[in-house]
Amino acid sequence: MADLITAIAALLAAIVWPALFLIVIIMFRTPLKAFVSNMSQFSVKAPGIEASASRLQAAAALGAATQRQASASEGAESPTDVAQIAQALPDERQERGMIGATVLWVDDNPNSNVYERRALQVFGVSITGVLSTEEALSHLSVSTPDLVISDMSRPPDPTAGFTLLDAMHQSGYREPVIFYTGTATTEQVQQARQRGALGLTNKPDDLLSMVVRVLGGRR
Repeated sequence: MADLITAIAALLAAIVWPALFLIVIIMFRTPLKAFVSNMSQFSVKAPGIEASASRLQAAAALGAATQRQASASEGAESPTDVAQIAQALPDERQERGMIGATVLWVDDNPNSNVYERRALQVFGVSITGVLSTEEALSHLSVSTPDLVISDMSRPPDPTAGFTLLDAMHQSGYREPVIFYTGTATTEQVQQARQRGALGLTNKPDDLLSMVVRVLGGRR
């Protein structure tokens, strides 16, 4: 909850502008959680900006993810880079392409990416979550998602993400893969691309940018 409050405050100050302040003041009469969850009924238009409900929800979710990540790694919150978050959001054409897209998300700790999944779901993306490489391969044997997102380390395998990617290639599964990890060194990024993944990142806004590039061009 604190993550969402911090993220929305930063977004209001930097990318949503004065027209939205009045709406937020009104909406704050109800709990903030209800505000974030039920923003589907309005769209804000102001000079130079049109903020759809989905874009606002996604921005708030990404801001919360960024704050949560900073708190976990540094022990204290750091300012949300609202410019990067705004840049990661899809345009109207890409939003239409994302509607109905399917994602297989492989992570043995799904609670670590709740906000990131929410950011995708508000654009109409359907997400199936599994906890292991074995479950992922089983799912792929009967379904063809538009994208696979995977973490990297799943005990006892520190490179379980690469294990999954190699197994997918061996089985003939050609779905695009993005790695969303706790850390992302230059070497890891290069290795992921060499193995055939679209990319590897530990940043919520980078993740959304990659997903938008894949799913936003579907239509």
